Amino acid sequence: MGRICAIFWLTFLFFTLSAQTDSSQESVRRQRISRIDFYHVSVGASVAMNRNYSVGPQLSFGVGSFRNILNADVGIRYLFEGAFLQRGAERVSLQQMPIFVSLNVNAFRWRTGSFYLGAEMAYTPTVVAQHRLPDGQLVSDIQIGKNHFTPAAKLGFRQGDCDLSLFYEYDMKPSFNQKYIFETVGYDYDVLKYSILERMRLGIRFLYHFNF
Repeated sequence: MGRICAIFWLTFLFFTLSAQTDSSQESVRRQRISRIDFYHVSVGASVAMNRNYSVGPQLSFGVGSFRNILNADVGIRYLFEGAFLQRGAERVSLQQMPIFVSLNVNAFRWRTGSFYLGAEMAYTPTVVAQHRLPDGQLVSDIQIGKNHFTPAAKLGFRQGDCDLSLFYEYDMKPSFNQKYIFETVGYDYDVLKYSILERMRLGIRFLYHFNF
């Protein structure tokens, strides 16, 4: 009888210790996953449209993931806007590098992803216009705008490390120096003014997150 009791208690102790070990390992695993996902570097690209198009890459650093309710990013992107003036093969295009901060709310989450809503504010120090002749020769490379802010709203879908979002953004003031453009394009100004004054854009963005 004594041996049976001893065997019973040893078996009970073994399974108890095993369960505690498994629980401890699972806790460590979850903490490790949470720690790995919490910080990330993201690379990607976006395309936006109004009367013209703008396209370019971006790089950002962020905290939080789809497993958290909130996550935030700060970064920089390069944007090239297609010709707002094209006369024959003569082109004027725009380039800018806005700095941005964004905040996302993961409205619906599941084990491997989330659906989120987000807001963003971008600051553009300068907008540069490049005027090229039909043979590709650069005529001018002039700053035509500076110090403007662009808020944006977005909704997106993230699955694992891949992130796809739609966004709407609106410049708080026109990006362009009206006097310079009028002097540059002359008689074409009336035709172009609606494009030049365009402030809102709709776009799509793809990002890939590297977690650490």
